[in-house]
Amino acid sequence: MKYEIKKDTILACLLIFITAIEVQSSTRCLDYDEVRNEGGFNSPSMKNVAVISRSDKGLTSTELQDIVQSTSLSRLHTFDLSYQDNLTDDYMRQLANNLVFSRLSKIILTGSHHITDTSVQAILDGLIGTIRDLPQTSGEYGIPSTTVNLRVNDTGVKQFDTRKRFGVTVKYRPPNPQVEWSDSKNAVKLIEMTY
Repeated sequence: MKYEIKKDTILACLLIFITAIEVQSSTRCLDYDEVRNEGGFNSPSMKNVAVISRSDKGLTSTELQDIVQSTSLSRLHTFDLSYQDNLTDDYMRQLANNLVFSRLSKIILTGSHHITDTSVQAILDGLIGTIRDLPQTSGEYGIPSTTVNLRVNDTGVKQFDTRKRFGVTVKYRPPNPQVEWSDSKNAVKLIEMTY
């Protein structure tokens, strides 16, 4: 059996490979200590960080304030805020209403005992999750959607099914600025929680 590889196939594979390398090199994953070593949460080097994970030393009150006032974490998708005794519902409300955190799609709040249903509602009502790289459609509702995943085990959050809010505007801002999608003005925002 003879296989023939077409030039278009090779070109398409090459473009996919180059795009994957570009995306990987333009986003980074750091833990708290690495963020500290790079100048903190407001450092210009944080502009391409996609994931921030926990390190052995938790966040100080000053660092939490720097985070909520950040203008540099605009590419952040996943944020581990677990086991932060000084994290409160009021703090989560401030975080949820900071436009910089609009790309967040996963927040880990495990062991942050002062977090309650009020924080979940603030995230549902706030800006978190309103900017996406790619369009997403709800299988249940058949309309554009955005999903924010919360890990809330060992917190004050009561167990609920998925929370939802209709009529949300979701903006699509893919990593490649040459690709454009129209914003969705009547999307559903879903909060899925892991206990």
